[in-house]
Amino acid sequence: MDATSALPQDTRRVDLTLARSIGLHAVRLIEWAREAGPAGLIHVAEEERRAERLAQALKGLAPDLEVLLLPPWDCLPYDSASPSREAMGQRASALRRMAEKGRAPRLLIASAAAIVQRVPPRETWKDAVHGLRAGEAFSQEDLEAYLRRTGYVLDERVDEPGEAAIRGQVLDLFPANSPSPYRAEHDGASILSIRRYDPVSQRTEAEVETLVLEPASEIVLGETSKSEEPPERVPGMEHRLPEFYPRLDTVFDYWPNAAIVIDARAEERREIAMGQVADAHESRVRLRAASGGASAPSPERLFIGEAEWRSVLDQRRLTMIRAPSQEDAGLGAVPRFAGLARPARALAEFVEAQTKAGRKLVLAAATKQDLGRMRRRVQPLQATPEPVKSWDEVLEGKRGAWFMLQAEFKSGFIDGRDGIAVIAASDLLGSRTGGDGARESHSASLPFMETGFRIGDAVIHMDHGVGILQGIETLAIEGTGAGDT
Repeated sequence: MDATSALPQDTRRVDLTLARSIGLHAVRLIEWAREAGPAGLIHVAEEERRAERLAQALKGLAPDLEVLLLPPWDCLPYDSASPSREAMGQRASALRRMAEKGRAPRLLIASAAAIVQRVPPRETWKDAVHGLRAGEAFSQEDLEAYLRRTGYVLDERVDEPGEAAIRGQVLDLFPANSPSPYRAEHDGASILSIRRYDPVSQRTEAEVETLVLEPASEIVLGETSKSEEPPERVPGMEHRLPEFYPRLDTVFDYWPNAAIVIDARAEERREIAMGQVADAHESRVRLRAASGGASAPSPERLFIGEAEWRSVLDQRRLTMIRAPSQEDAGLGAVPRFAGLARPARALAEFVEAQTKAGRKLVLAAATKQDLGRMRRRVQPLQATPEPVKSWDEVLEGKRGAWFMLQAEFKSGFIDGRDGIAVIAASDLLGSRTGGDGARESHSASLPFMETGFRIGDAVIHMDHGVGILQGIETLAIEGTGAGDT
């Protein structure tokens, strides 16, 4: 089904049918990113959760590959509130790394909602970091100036990314792109120590030598003299991003020669996102006209419009992934053994079928503990899985061999082209896995473009309150046609 899944060297566009499995997509992205080289590969995922899971899987499958995840803003377009400092910090960190010269294969993963947003020009990030190192000179004045011009909030206590507290000779700093805060001590002239700590218990988790701070906003203000007051930051100012730079770029400007791979439903999601942008702009214009406020920037100044989007795709090496038919979709699926009446027998039959087909078998889990449990489950099948550290080692392994790989995805897959069957921890252990990749993201709220509902989502019904979504059905409403409800 995916025999032609190598990126072509002599054509601009390929339509490729590929099963939706996160793991299968991840191993193909590794291959394509290496073929693209330092020029880079940009993958447009249909939604943020899928982008996050792909990035999580790739950490285990290809630890040597530079993988960047660019999230969208987690607020409505043209909102009066700014995106969270956490979301902007993650974006700023990814954009800064994108702006650096590529020396090895690299991969950017972004949802359809994130890819259409314009971003600050590449040169913005050249001097947009501030480093602290134990034993080296320190200037509190320079640190405070950096924090103010890059969007950090100075507070008495640090709780969230993008916050800082300066109390005498103690600095509490929560980098905007970090899951944990840090505490540095100084003597007024140099840094004495830096520790990562738990913001709830305040207990030290690890001693570190260096700490690099990156912006907590996509509006990086210029340096001011001691006699000048820095511009005041106001809520929602990021929605006026074009006013703070001579121009805005796109992620495609950052990597002008990158190849592009677009997920099966990403185009549909992009169109929905741009429809939301147009509606939000129209509402904002009406509101500001009534209140006499300043006009909002046009959508074309903040987002990639339709004509420009088509132009970008026409100028790049492009792979459009298509979903297989329902009949073909099940061919590469791995059974959910944990949910079957006779899981041991089903596993034995599956392994026998894969062995007869000459395929390698891989156990994959997010933790070493789960890998150990999975190994014990397959021992009755006379299997002795060999631990490996990357997907490359699996590819180099012998036909019919067993392997164990610490990588996380929610379900296994069969790679028919390379002759590999992967059993994920959730397939064999069910919900009793120790993986944390399904935490989704550290983001405080769902990105504004992600509007799809899924079975099991928590929802708030206007009449009945909080509940769990158990099903979706299509209703035909007279005069309006059919729609999902």
